[in-house]
Amino acid sequence: MSASSLVSARTLAVFGCLALSVACHGSAADESDGESAATAGTAETGGEQGFPEPDACQSSDDCEDGFCVAPWDGQPPRGPAQCVGACVPELDLQLFCIDDDACCDGLTCSVDGLCEAPWTGDGDGDGDGDGDGDGDGDGDGDP
Repeated sequence: MSASSLVSARTLAVFGCLALSVACHGSAADESDGESAATAGTAETGGEQGFPEPDACQSSDDCEDGFCVAPWDGQPPRGPAQCVGACVPELDLQLFCIDDDACCDGLTCSVDGLCEAPWTGDGDGDGDGDGDGDGDGDGDGDP
């Protein structure tokens, strides 16, 4: 076999592998598109189509003697907010508070839906965390 025919055979083999690779990936993409279309065609409610279900309340003010709370499973989007009879305890990862009134015992509702104790800082502004204001971190107030 000559050198030029050996190069041609290698070139054809490489192009053949590339063609098969592209063909295999193309059919997999077509199958997944078909599954998405089939799934979308059977969806009946807004939640199943990827749209969140509407909230029954916008704040705890909308709830007579209750709290506006949504279920949370750790993955967006949160569930629909509804009026419930119990407040959200501190750092409850199953419930999403809608407002501060939904949280128990003076907790505040953070932007991520967790009820947390209000942040107060150390109060003296020196940044050492001991609260005495002298900046040395020992808490005795002497510089």
